[in-house]
Amino acid sequence: MPQLARNRGRRLASDAHPLRYQDLAGVAIEREADGLLARCVLHEVDHLNGILFIDRLAAPERERLAGKLAKLRKLRQERLVQAS
Repeated sequence: MPQLARNRGRRLASDAHPLRYQDLAGVAIEREADGLLARCVLHEVDHLNGILFIDRLAAPERERLAGKLAKLRKLRQERLVQAS
């Protein structure tokens, strides 16, 4: 699993993040990830850890989106019921 250093608070996409991972042959690789690559890796590592984008939103933003999120949850549940 990739390991990417995380600091508390927001980091800019241009910030460099140290990254350690193994390739398909099991060879350990260390490099710096920055820009879009860093954002993508952080995003995917969050998914592996069960964290969604909405989990990182500030409370006021989450509250602002609460109605839309509730509608999405209801729609998802309806589609699950239809599929079963």
